[in-house]
Order: sequence, then structure tokens, then C-alpha cells
Amino acid sequence: MHGQIFIFMILEKEGVLVIRLTDFERKTSDPVTVEYISTPSGNVPVYGVRSFHSLTQLIGFGKYMNKDQCNVYLRGQTSLYGGHMSPSALRPKKIPGTDDFEPINYEKRISDYKNRIHESLVQTKSFNKWNKNTIEPLLQHYGVRTNWIDIVDNVWVALWFSLHNTKSTIVDAREYIHISESSPDQYGYIFLIGCDAVKEDESQPGVYVGDTTMVVDLRKAVPSFFLRPHAQHGLMLRKRSTNSADYADYTDKIIAIAKISAANGLKWIGQTGLLSVQSLFPPPFYDTGYASLMNEYKRAKSCDKIGTKDYIRLYGSIQ
Repeated sequence: MHGQIFIFMILEKEGVLVIRLTDFERKTSDPVTVEYISTPSGNVPVYGVRSFHSLTQLIGFGKYMNKDQCNVYLRGQTSLYGGHMSPSALRPKKIPGTDDFEPINYEKRISDYKNRIHESLVQTKSFNKWNKNTIEPLLQHYGVRTNWIDIVDNVWVALWFSLHNTKSTIVDAREYIHISESSPDQYGYIFLIGCDAVKEDESQPGVYVGDTTMVVDLRKAVPSFFLRPHAQHGLMLRKRSTNSADYADYTDKIIAIAKISAANGLKWIGQTGLLSVQSLFPPPFYDTGYASLMNEYKRAKSCDKIGTKDYIRLYGSIQ
């Protein structure tokens, strides 16, 4: 009981609008393990589930407990990353030969990447009319680094991303991604993420705004010739804050984490049809929006002094 009170006190102190789950292992018929991972916003429960019934129930429990506070979405990851969750544009760079990371001036980093996107879009006439709350999430979905993070409202897609590893290589000014299944002895993780952005902006279809977060449903915000976000049930989440450093940490939005063995998870979702790599990452022959991005989205001219590989590692590219 004391542990549960302690968690709620931390959330209230930080002004968080989510309720973390603290006793799910007592609410399911299957044996469920529980461990805790330390994060910048306190300890978060990690529940080891062994059946898709328990996974469904855990997600349902999180949604039900938070029904008065927020919507609950999902994020699949192959790692817990030491209890950190940061958007791609704000992840620190590790100092070679050490376990330390280079400090980040978050205000400058955010300003830099926004300037880079603006410069690139100026050269891309077909995107000039797009709202910034739509274009940045769209670019993030195709590989450009921003201060948004990917979430979904589909458990199958979240599970797929939790069980597939990605590696990249940079060739001829482009970043190419290689995707592979996790090995059977590895684990996948599905994060339950609470967002108070529940009210749709009437002037921006697919854009939802709350006191502390903004969510963009790309299936409503962009046409379907951008096929990838529609195939992946893609939504994007961004914090709303006057403090730039707040954008670097999303752990205060985590309600709980499901831990699934890859051996089980890969059986549950299969590897064909709508959950194949071909479906979730459609080629430009079908994804004509992807093709237009590859053709039109240009590198910012102010970055000509930065080497291509360093530029892509820092700001991303259309993958």
C-alpha cells in the first residue's frame, strides 16, 4: 500500500494526469511477473505477460483506470533504454569510450531542427501550405528527427514494433533501414502512454490538444497517398510546455509497460499480410507520398558545411 501511495504522490507532484498501474498481477488469471524500472519520473511497473489475453487485459485496465484523465495509446520498443524515453531529435550522443553522454542545450537543439525543417520545406513547394502541426509529425514518420514521438492505437502494430530491430546505413546521402525479427530469447516491450489531448481542434482535422500534450492522428490529418502512416495506424505525440527540457522526457506519461518474450509475440502476430514489412513500410510504387518526399524534400542549405553523414545522424532524412 505504501508503494502505491508513493507513486501517486510523485505523479501529483509533477503535475501528471495519468494513473500508473500498481497491482495488475492480481487481476488476471494467468501468472504475471512484475518488476520496476527507474525513470526520471519515478518507478514504472513492467509486467511480464505470457498470453495475449493478459496483454489485452493489461491494456484495457490501463485505459479503464485512466478514462477520466486521458486517452491511453501504445508504443512498441525492443528495449527499455535504461528507463529513458526521448524523441529522436533530443537524444543525447554518447561520449566515445565512456558511459557518459554529451550535454544538450535543448532550446538550441529544438530551434536548430525547426530551422532545418523550415529551410527544407521552403524548397518544397507542395508542402508550403501544410500546417506545421501536421507536417512535422508526417516528416518524423518518414525518418526526419523532431521532438515528436510515435504512438499507435493498435496492439498488433505496437507488438510488431516491439519485436523487430532496425539498423541503418547511410549511402549516397540517404539513410537505408534494415529490419529484422528479434531472436526468440529476446523481449519486446509495449508502453502504455497517457495523453490528455482528447479534444479535436475544429480547424485542424486529426489534431488533438490538451493542457500538457498534443496528438496528431495522421490517418485523418494527411491524405492516404502517404500510405505508411495509414498502414501503421500512425499517431504522433508532442508535449506542450514553455520549458524546452520538458520535451526531452516522456516517462511521466508512461502508465505501465508490458514485457513479452519474442518467442511468444512472434507467434501471436505472424509475419504475413497486413503485419508484414511490405505492408507496414510500403514501397514508393504504392506509397506515392513517400516517393514525392524522396524527390522533393531537400537538405537545408545552411547545413552545407556539415558532412552528409553527420547531418543525417543529427537531423535524420527521408528513409
